[in-house]
Amino acid sequence: MKATDARLLDLLNVRKQFVIPIYQRKYSWKKTHCEKLWDDILKAAINPNVRGHFIGSIVYIQEDVDTPDTLVPEQLVIDGQQRLITVSLLLAALAKAFEDSDKKTSQQIREYYLFNMLQEGDKRYRLKPTDGDRDEYFSLLDEKEMSSSSSKLIENYLFFEKRFRTIELDFLKKIYQGIGKLKIVEVTLKHGDD
Repeated sequence: MKATDARLLDLLNVRKQFVIPIYQRKYSWKKTHCEKLWDDILKAAINPNVRGHFIGSIVYIQEDVDTPDTLVPEQLVIDGQQRLITVSLLLAALAKAFEDSDKKTSQQIREYYLFNMLQEGDKRYRLKPTDGDRDEYFSLLDEKEMSSSSSKLIENYLFFEKRFRTIELDFLKKIYQGIGKLKIVEVTLKHGDD
């Protein structure tokens, strides 16, 4: 087992796929959780003296082998899946907010944190939720038309998207910097050892 201090965006900016196992619960964060995260990001964005803001731990089992048929190694998430999904929804909404005014940043957010570029199928996504959430999550990231807005995934994505609608480009950049200050404890377990 290895535990390290890390920035959340550094964790996501890797050629890996974080897989939420089938035995984990469906995505369940409520609006109050998202409001708290939003407030924390705003505080970090506005205050230049805030160097980091701790949001919890992410625990996953690290795969040992990186072979040609597994160019995107799967990391099985044991704890922190709610945070990972919520921050991914936030980043997807932020990428959309940047689309009209700063296409380059919008594309960077998608390439660095949401997608494994040049991969196909499910391997395309940096995060693979449980079966019950997967189709909606993938549809949100692919910006497909959604038939319903009753799931927590869609509700929380729309919560963030609404927040970004009225924000000007300069402040969007500050929020992006605030997200960059989110810190976690990254706990990696070795398959077969831990």
